[in-house]
Amino acid sequence: MKSIRAKLWLSMMGFVAFIMLFLWLFQVVFLNSYYTIFAIEKVKSQAKSIMENIEQLENLEQLNQNENIINLLDQFGYQQQVSLEIYDEDAKIVYRNFTGSNAIIPGGMQDIYYTVYQSASLGTETSQIITHPKYGNEINVIGIPLPSLNENQINAVFMIIMPLAAVEETVTILKSQLVLLSIILLIAALLISFLVSRKMAKPISEITKQADYYARGNYGKRIEQPGQDEIGKLAMQMNQMGDALMRNDILQKELIANISHELRTPLTLIKGYAETIRDITGNNPEKRENQLGIIITETERLSHMVSEILDFSKLQADVKTLKLESFSLTDLLCDLKKHFELGSFGHSLSLDELPAGDFMVVADKAMIQQVFYNLIGNAYKFSGENKSVEIHIQEQKDNITIQIKDYGMGISEVQLPYVFDRFYQVPLPDGEKQNGTGLGLAIVKRILQLHNSSFGVESKKNQGSTFWFTLKKEDSHKSF
Repeated sequence: MKSIRAKLWLSMMGFVAFIMLFLWLFQVVFLNSYYTIFAIEKVKSQAKSIMENIEQLENLEQLNQNENIINLLDQFGYQQQVSLEIYDEDAKIVYRNFTGSNAIIPGGMQDIYYTVYQSASLGTETSQIITHPKYGNEINVIGIPLPSLNENQINAVFMIIMPLAAVEETVTILKSQLVLLSIILLIAALLISFLVSRKMAKPISEITKQADYYARGNYGKRIEQPGQDEIGKLAMQMNQMGDALMRNDILQKELIANISHELRTPLTLIKGYAETIRDITGNNPEKRENQLGIIITETERLSHMVSEILDFSKLQADVKTLKLESFSLTDLLCDLKKHFELGSFGHSLSLDELPAGDFMVVADKAMIQQVFYNLIGNAYKFSGENKSVEIHIQEQKDNITIQIKDYGMGISEVQLPYVFDRFYQVPLPDGEKQNGTGLGLAIVKRILQLHNSSFGVESKKNQGSTFWFTLKKEDSHKSF
């Protein structure tokens, strides 16, 4: 398979070849006839310009007495290398100029000359090309009628004998120049197309290499000076992809290490206490109950971790589908308050600013409940010594905005854009790693995306964090 550089080079050379083919076709087929017609029309135009001056005379007898017109005729014959003859209405020669040395009609072809004259004397402009019987050069005989200003008749005939040898020589020179020009163009096209194709293909080749690096798991490679055009923007996006892949790779490695550690600890405890109960404390009710409690707690931790990973996998694979229903947000929040205050000693969940009324929303109740569990649990984890979490409700026309606020350590501006990414965990103040999978907020993000809900976070370091999201009100949803 040809490289993109070769394809670009071949495309440019194909275009150059097409242009050169067109030029050569024009030269072979059209140049000779086109330039001949152009030269003849130029002579006719100049002759008619002089005739306009002749028409101003009262009669042709004044022609030879008019120095200005005679000079124009002499100059015309000399510049164009043509022979000129002007006949009056009685077929008498009024003016003759044989400046063009080759512009002489051979004796055996005078009848053609006379035919052109006759046609012009009858009022028809006539032009005929004849070939010299001996030398083979072409001569163009032109007859132009000169009408009288006073009467509706032909006053005179302007005969022009125009040798075409000069035209043929000019065409020959143009052809030879075209050959030289074609060679120069071909060499220039080869060089320019090579340089252009290399320059255009280089960033694409770098992007291809970059993709190959990523495919082999090397996420540290970056494209330097990507440029500002479309290819440059693609290169910048590849660099951004590398940053994201590297961050994701680091997070996954940390996740594996964390999960390995998290799994090993409860499994070790479960195994150790189970063996202890079996071998030592099985007959001691108090110790047995404490050890069984630890086993149950660690088993729940394992179950929660596995459930979280499975839930996120299902959400990512779109296996879970929404089961929309209308339910009371107020009742849900009151249940959450009881649940967290009973189970989280030393923590408080404030609903003091909950507006009066029963707010009905449309959503998947189980999924939204999971969103609340994850956000409130996350807020408790980082609430610090304050140990207070607040829930605020704001009602809009079609939506209800829920805010979950804590007064803990907060999140720095550097970390803020990544908090909803999977596997990402905000470092703890003492530098220790968090327990868990780092999937809680990623699950929240995916659930809210499935609901087409807006969501976000506002936070400042050491000033707490506020996570918010919106839900559709019942009366604004078309399904109800």
